[in-house]
Amino acid sequence: MEHSFREEQKRRLELTAEEIDSQTDEYETAFAVECHSEDIFEVEIDFPRLQRYALFFSMMGMVEGNVVGLCRVARRIFPITCEFNERAPGVVTRGVKNMEQYSEINTIGFRYYINLATNLNGVRNCITQAEGVVSERLKTQQDKSRVIGQPDR
Repeated sequence: MEHSFREEQKRRLELTAEEIDSQTDEYETAFAVECHSEDIFEVEIDFPRLQRYALFFSMMGMVEGNVVGLCRVARRIFPITCEFNERAPGVVTRGVKNMEQYSEINTIGFRYYINLATNLNGVRNCITQAEGVVSERLKTQQDKSRVIGQPDR
């Protein structure tokens, strides 16, 4: 996928350069640059970012789905009476705690991966709320608090 984006970027840059070189009028040259800049932006930044976000979100969904699946299987195998809430936030952390507490499964050897999944979940939430820009997320929260009448934090 990354290779395809690079090839398309190269193709669009070459077409843009050809069109700009063929212009004789300064205004037509400026117009051609402006017209093609959006195309180049799409292939350099927009499309790759969207593809990376989609891949990241899919992978995080698979991790959460696997944790939910493990909790379901653990409930069938072990005498667990409380039901795991699959829709509440923090599925990975809660799922691991659920398995440790009720099925007495030792997850010490997987602590690195559990912490990584928890941290990546925070990254996903940040992307969802502000496309990865923490300062924008904070600004959005401050704007919302002003509308509601709460003081800034």
